Amino acid sequence: MILKSRRILLILFLIPGALSGQFLDGNISAYVDSLIEVIPSGNQVEYQDPTSAELLVWEQAIEIIDNNSCCVANELLNTIGYKIRQIHDTLVGGYFAVIEEQVPASKYWGTYVINLIPCRQGLILQAPHSSFDTNTGKQANFCFLQLNMRGLMLNSAHRCNSQVDSDCDGSTSVCGASSVPYKISDLAHNAKSIFQKTTELFDLKFDQSTFVQLHGFLKQVDDPYLIISNGTRMTPAKDSAVRLAEELKFIDDTLTAKIGHIDLDWNRLLGFTNVQARMLNQSIDPCEEVGDFSSGKFIHVEQERTRLRADSIGWGKMRDALAMTFPCLVTDVDDITELIEVEIFPNPSTGSFTVAAEGLKSIAVYSLDGSLVWSNHNIQTENQLVNIHDAIGAIGFVRVQTDKGLTVRKIIFTN
Repeated sequence: MILKSRRILLILFLIPGALSGQFLDGNISAYVDSLIEVIPSGNQVEYQDPTSAELLVWEQAIEIIDNNSCCVANELLNTIGYKIRQIHDTLVGGYFAVIEEQVPASKYWGTYVINLIPCRQGLILQAPHSSFDTNTGKQANFCFLQLNMRGLMLNSAHRCNSQVDSDCDGSTSVCGASSVPYKISDLAHNAKSIFQKTTELFDLKFDQSTFVQLHGFLKQVDDPYLIISNGTRMTPAKDSAVRLAEELKFIDDTLTAKIGHIDLDWNRLLGFTNVQARMLNQSIDPCEEVGDFSSGKFIHVEQERTRLRADSIGWGKMRDALAMTFPCLVTDVDDITELIEVEIFPNPSTGSFTVAAEGLKSIAVYSLDGSLVWSNHNIQTENQLVNIHDAIGAIGFVRVQTDKGLTVRKIIFTN
């Protein structure tokens, strides 16, 4: 069966024998890029805020998306004009739930991708201005897939797509000749949006969540190449923003940076009116008040274009810095249940081995550095043969999900 996306001639082949709602083989990176390429411009007036009833349905759907309930969540989303496309990426072997608007689009609430077998369990990239801040959406997509992160959140309309002013404080000159209030289509400045609600829900749903929001700016002569902020002037207990700046400087020593809670005399482009930052920093009213606490869960990254956003060379710098700042947690997740009975044999292995467990649901095999090398998210037997043809080093990790919980086992590879 061949399906044609409304946004790209991307061919997805239905897995043989799969029932409706199961995974389609495809290229998740190309698919998400195709959604970014058709984001409506600021000259069109299309974005609509969700109603209270629609927000409730969205919340119910997101809460039940896990390894086995995408179909139920999809039924809920269908009632408000959205759907879930489940994709098995044939290049990296990952399994993804893409939450996108149905055709014809009328609401433009954004596109949301959940990685169902991540190694960076709580790391979520956001690009709320992917069509305005050049290439930030494609950069986020590039980093998301290559680093095997938990989630990706993108706008699906230009930040100036609506003529309706946001209720939230702050102003901008990007939607006109003079400084005016933010528009409701500007998802970083609209606390009533699905983007805001999803940030809240992902924070509750995924352990150790951190949201990195990618932006871009036009560098003036005296500006640095990077402006990084946690949304406050305070230093959190875990300061990932400073770590990210340090890693970027290590990768490219020409990159100058200002950091909001370190460089206290710097006042531009710090994301202090960003409603996701305010919420994650425990503001009582994210629309009107900066949080009085720095949670360390939010990093706002403003980037000059030529060094970081122009192409995959710059995107690779951000990818590598994120990789060093947020190590893969496949061997250190909170929900590991060591009492699960799992057999892996033979171990040591030359690359072909069997995983056996009662109620087996999914398996993911990672190299020592956290790279995903093999996975199956749709197991319906209690014995799964794994064949890894390319050497991944002397030690690997097998992440096994059963109906009783999650566990990780070490495997040794021999020549």
